Amino acid sequence: MAKNTDIEERTALLVRIKELRAAGNSISRTAQIMKMTRGTVNRWINEEKPDRVVKKMDPYISLDEKTAIVVKWAELIASGESRSDAAASVGFPTMMLNRWLMSEPALRVEFQESVGKKQNNTGRKSFESIMTDVRAGRHVWRDGGRFKLQLVEAALMRYELDGANVWRCKGFATLSGTDVMARDWTVIE
Repeated sequence: MAKNTDIEERTALLVRIKELRAAGNSISRTAQIMKMTRGTVNRWINEEKPDRVVKKMDPYISLDEKTAIVVKWAELIASGESRSDAAASVGFPTMMLNRWLMSEPALRVEFQESVGKKQNNTGRKSFESIMTDVRAGRHVWRDGGRFKLQLVEAALMRYELDGANVWRCKGFATLSGTDVMARDWTVIE
């Protein structure tokens, strides 16, 4: 039943797209008016088969809103729902939620804590507490980052992974406020 509604909605949108194109609007302008991606509009025009669900452009969502959505999603997963069913319950596609987790380490921590994996079990620390490890000569990095920090002759140096997975020194470390405020620093073994 829901699929038929989606197909009907898509058919109506396709008619509107054709009207805008017939009025002389470009594909980009039509996509902008319809609040859809240019690729989707172009594919619909080429296919003209209403068999997929409508995907509109991602709205801007603040980090606080994303955190609340991810925590709700994680709680639903922890209660036994599948990831896709839980994502449908919070109103966002699973792919978008996973993209948020990949791009925001703080969201990943919230997600893991909510589904039962505690932050302390993974060894994540704040920048302030990780500095004791840096002073002890250990290599540290943000969870999933492509750079690490190490104290070399009393200077904090930044190392980055190159394409061959080799650490290359990039000079003195400069950190953003996000790096300093993050609570996902770990020691590299």
